[in-house]
Amino acid sequence: MPVPTRRTVVLASIAMICGLQNAAAAEYPERPVTVIVLYAAGGAGDTVIRLLSPAIERNLGQPLIIESRPGGGGIIGAQAVARAAPDGN
Repeated sequence: MPVPTRRTVVLASIAMICGLQNAAAAEYPERPVTVIVLYAAGGAGDTVIRLLSPAIERNLGQPLIIESRPGGGGIIGAQAVARAAPDGN
C-alpha cells in the first residue's frame, strides 16, 4: 500500500476542516422536539418526562412535544418513531 504524500495529507486535512465548519453552522435542534412515551398518559414514564421537560427545554432552547403511544408492549410507539420523517441531522 503506497504511503500518502505530505501534500495529500494536508489537502485531506483542509477538506475535513472545511466540512466540520459547515456541519457546525446550524445548531441542533432548530425546531420543537417530539418525545414519544411508550406508556399510557399518567403513567410513570409520562410523569417523569413531564417533570423533566422544563429543564430539557431550557437546555435545548426548544419546546418538547410529548406524545403518549401506549400499547403492544411498546411496539406502537416504536413504529411511530421508525416511521417519523427524517430531520436531516
